[in-house]
Amino acid sequence: MRALSALGAGVILITGCSQRPVLYPNEHIRRVGGIAADRDIDDCIRRAEESRSAGDAKAGEAGTDASARVPSSPAAAISRLFGKPELSSIQKVFVNKCLRDKGYDPIGWN
Repeated sequence: MRALSALGAGVILITGCSQRPVLYPNEHIRRVGGIAADRDIDDCIRRAEESRSAGDAKAGEAGTDASARVPSSPAAAISRLFGKPELSSIQKVFVNKCLRDKGYDPIGWN
């Protein structure tokens, strides 16, 4: 029973800690605040995920099974099971550009 509880907690921890961009504390983020910055990050991530969906649909039309991609880590595999796939490096570039367009200065990912 303890092992099952520990496994459940581990799954929640892994899936709950998806990667997010780290923002440099520039004037824009000081002006809008952390809550607005989190909302903007969520918006940019959602837009990047939508771009993945559009790309997957096109790949499927071309006869390629896009869902057969191998996850890059155990966390990515578990995350994919729970509906939140890890962002690809291209999607991270997408999110960074989206955030720069909004006035933020992304400096990395955690």
